[in-house]
Amino acid sequence: EYGSFDPALADELVGMEWESLGSLDPRWKTKLNQVVNSADGAQGYSLTLRRLGAGPVLRQAAFRDDVQRVVEVLDRCGWSAKEAGGLGMCTLNGGLGETALHV
Repeated sequence: EYGSFDPALADELVGMEWESLGSLDPRWKTKLNQVVNSADGAQGYSLTLRRLGAGPVLRQAAFRDDVQRVVEVLDRCGWSAKEAGGLGMCTLNGGLGETALHV
């Protein structure tokens, strides 16, 4: 499917913690640390990575009618599951504009 992002790969992003990444090539580690530290630090960077993967994971969970997974992802990404407008964010849309609410 054109414009689709693999939900399994996205799920890896949702579960990622910058602090827990293993050893990297020292050249890459230095460069990546500069990027991370110039933003919101390691916690902010981890949150950004999680949110990048949230859309495909939420759409898949909605398709499978997995309410518990939707709540887990929203919590992991710092979004309240009780916020009614949270799932309608344009950053969560699929390649054709579909949202978890469409499924």
